Amino acid sequence: MKLSLFFAVLVTIPLRSQPRLSPQLDEMFSSGIHLTFAQDYRGADSVAELLSKIFPDHPIGALLKLGILQAQRMDFELEINEPLWDSLIRSSTAASENLVKSGKNELWGKYFRGVALGSESYKRSEIGNWIGTIAKAMASTKEFEYVVQKDSTMYDAFLGIGTYKYWKSRKIEFLQWLPFIFDEREHGIAMLEQTATKSSYSKLPATVSLAWILFDAKRFSEAVEWSKRGLQKYPRNRQLLWICASSMIEDGRFSEAELICTRLIEEYERLTLSHRFFEIVWRNNLRVCLDHQHKYTEANAQTEKLASLKSITLPNQFAERAEEIFSTIDRARPSSHQ
Repeated sequence: MKLSLFFAVLVTIPLRSQPRLSPQLDEMFSSGIHLTFAQDYRGADSVAELLSKIFPDHPIGALLKLGILQAQRMDFELEINEPLWDSLIRSSTAASENLVKSGKNELWGKYFRGVALGSESYKRSEIGNWIGTIAKAMASTKEFEYVVQKDSTMYDAFLGIGTYKYWKSRKIEFLQWLPFIFDEREHGIAMLEQTATKSSYSKLPATVSLAWILFDAKRFSEAVEWSKRGLQKYPRNRQLLWICASSMIEDGRFSEAELICTRLIEEYERLTLSHRFFEIVWRNNLRVCLDHQHKYTEANAQTEKLASLKSITLPNQFAERAEEIFSTIDRARPSSHQ
């Protein structure tokens, strides 16, 4: 793959609309994506099941379900249900390959196969299978690149390519002094920006991915701006609120971050989760924001509220991280400002 040539293709894209799916698929798939980002996971699941029922030979129902599972994992840090993920990946891959073989929808078939491979790469990264993660990510990117070479307006395919370019370069940045290692992080970010503004179905996934990448790159002001773009349409999306508040804190914008931290606490208090770990995280972040603004009375109130939560039972996956927070406030309490 000639990377410089591919980027030249990217920046000379003709100004025409990306192809869309057939009207019924388009409407239902778009509805499922909307419900997922509105974090109505039950409603999104219903759409995915209906898609699989109406279009049993199409990969879109299984792929929407995989997207919902990934969104829930990112939202709640749920454990990966490997048998369910594997079943959905197998069925969506087989259906995508059948689309390609039929010759009727080759590009969409290749695109959907890329999404299925990307889902498998994500699953493998979450269970610690790094060799499999890389292999599937490369295979996924190859499918997306084929799609873009055939139709440069398939902006949805840019999401997978751009994400791969950034994280591949990020993970091997210590080798970039070598003459044959290329830093493609800016290329990846540029592709995600294209996806977030021009794609048919991936605007919001690209916005979330781009905001996290900009946070990782310590470009906090840009991460705030992109997360705010998403929040304009989905003001209660916890992922976007999380990125926005975290970026503001890192950028020293404590007054603004205070408001977002408060919104996140309210969001987690509304949920009927089996634990209160996320509330603990954001009460602690709120305490930090208040302290930096010299609002010591309010900061101490949050410290005492956190101390009252020390005795609650948390799932094992959160217990150690909560203990780190509690140890921090234990050190802070004796010297709290009066």
